[in-house]
Amino acid sequence: MTTAEIAVTKVRVLRSLMFHTKYFFKKQYNQKFIVGEHHDIISRALELVYCGYIKRLIINIAPRYGK
Repeated sequence: MTTAEIAVTKVRVLRSLMFHTKYFFKKQYNQKFIVGEHHDIISRALELVYCGYIKRLIINIAPRYGK
């Protein structure tokens, strides 16, 4: 990767939880992260918590669903 590509990747990792998840899943397991609808919903909800729009959040999902 070039310096410019690294800089762009760094910004995308810091701004998007879903990109962060997919990027580091690929680095750790050397395979593509398969995004389900629930992953998008959880990611958006967590970003809203991070931004301060949601003060309290409970996420209930059955085990082994990639949370």
